[in-house]
Amino acid sequence: MEKAKGKNTRRKFAPLLIAAILLAITAYIFLQWKPLEESRAIQKPEPTKKEKLMAKANKDIQLPAQSGKTINILLLGIDDRGMEFKGRTDSIMVVTLDFKNKTTRLTSIMRDLYVDIPGKGYSKINAAYTYGGPELLMRALKYNFNIDIGHYAVIDFYGFQKVVDMLEGVIVDVKPYEVDELNNYIKQGPQNYLSGPGVYNLNGDQTLAYTSIRFVGNGDYERTERQRRVIALIIDKVKGLGLKDGAEMAKQIYPYLRSDISIGDMLAFGYSYTQAEGMKIESLRLPANGDYATGKINKQWVMVPRLKETSAKFHQFAYPGMDASQVAVPDNSSAFKKLGTN
Repeated sequence: MEKAKGKNTRRKFAPLLIAAILLAITAYIFLQWKPLEESRAIQKPEPTKKEKLMAKANKDIQLPAQSGKTINILLLGIDDRGMEFKGRTDSIMVVTLDFKNKTTRLTSIMRDLYVDIPGKGYSKINAAYTYGGPELLMRALKYNFNIDIGHYAVIDFYGFQKVVDMLEGVIVDVKPYEVDELNNYIKQGPQNYLSGPGVYNLNGDQTLAYTSIRFVGNGDYERTERQRRVIALIIDKVKGLGLKDGAEMAKQIYPYLRSDISIGDMLAFGYSYTQAEGMKIESLRLPANGDYATGKINKQWVMVPRLKETSAKFHQFAYPGMDASQVAVPDNSSAFKKLGTN
């Protein structure tokens, strides 16, 4: 591993956690690889009474995501190297493909959000996956924020690293305060340790470590920024793959992937994506500064979001120009009371 030395430097390795890979692969390679025909859809359970009431309150809200011109895909990263897709999600991201405006929007959801999970009660949002897989996490996002998710994609760390290495990575500028923490997350031996700050060609192991950094700088907030940054770089690289390389990558990553996206939808998304030349990438973190309170509940550090403000910011970001003032959200004042704040 060497530091990058300008534009002619060999392409490098860039891991992102989780599902970035999928998005990139899914958003572009969909079109190209037929063996992705095994859709692993989850049977939908009966909505709870509270979900039905919230759905009724928002029945007149028209979301662009329901028009076919915009689609939200839930990307989840699982720290499960046994390929069993169990445990809590390490990364939660909503990828909004806006074909009309030629924009891909990446929204990171903080995993410590303390919300009401349908049928389970209040807990951190990343526990929803443990309780009921991606389907329950999708329901939690819909119930609390009225985020309309069309599909999900889950990838484990082995798959992420494999994609990164096949792409030959991305160039990452590692800051001085990130070096020691990055090295602490290295899993494949001291040969992957960084000697100091600078612009590096990171391999899969190194970039996965880079996107896992959370105890320095601005903590988990900055961690989600790293994830979105790397995802954007991966998406950009995937767009440049040819048919042969794209198909091979999809084939290699498939065992590490779970998704409910059918071949028909893959073809449709892939075609729309490849037709939208000049797709730009924008990013957002939820909740935004000022839209949450933090503290301990049941001895766990949590973030209690202001649901109305957080929901509005997502809708305004995902659907520019939308009036989100009428979107209804649940009353989570009881969670704030547990923190002793308003």
